[in-house]
Amino acid sequence: MKPWDGVICDDHGWLYNMGTPPRTKVTLAQAPVSARVLVFDLAHALAARDLVPSRAPWQLLDTPTAARLAHERWRGDALALRAEIDALDAGRDTAPDFLKAGRGALLGWSPSWEEARRTARHELCTDLGLTVEVLARRVGDLLLLARPEHVAWERLFGTPFALDDERFAAVPADPIAPAPGCYPDVVVVPSGGTP
Repeated sequence: MKPWDGVICDDHGWLYNMGTPPRTKVTLAQAPVSARVLVFDLAHALAARDLVPSRAPWQLLDTPTAARLAHERWRGDALALRAEIDALDAGRDTAPDFLKAGRGALLGWSPSWEEARRTARHELCTDLGLTVEVLARRVGDLLLLARPEHVAWERLFGTPFALDDERFAAVPADPIAPAPGCYPDVVVVPSGGTP
């Protein structure tokens, strides 16, 4: 008897070791990789929208400093922060349709702010409502679309979360200024600004 006798494979080469094909259908899909990396970081998004006082441009703030400034303004009350963001963004909805459908999961990662400033592809999501929605549904490096929002200060101001999914292409974002000397030919222009 050969080692593979009795093993069943389907047309795609899936290997079944149960003797019969399973009743569960598995479908794999790969979304195209975006040309940009969208970074969700609420502390920096608040600074970019001038909602936290800072003497430095938001690109130069480190994450703990930006989070501390937000904590001072809202006294660590995540629900008060969420209510103010909802009032600011009333009627503005830039969330992609697939995100509203609430099915599936997306794989992202936690970039360091220094990493984000070293590459020209990274952009900061400036939609505060969408940023809260993404961070409140994030678990580790996964964005669980069906998960109810967990609006907690530690979750919203933890590490940044990055996605390179093409379906976020229409989300408003500002370029993250590269660290000095990384890209001498890159000119960073904030949304609505002029070079």
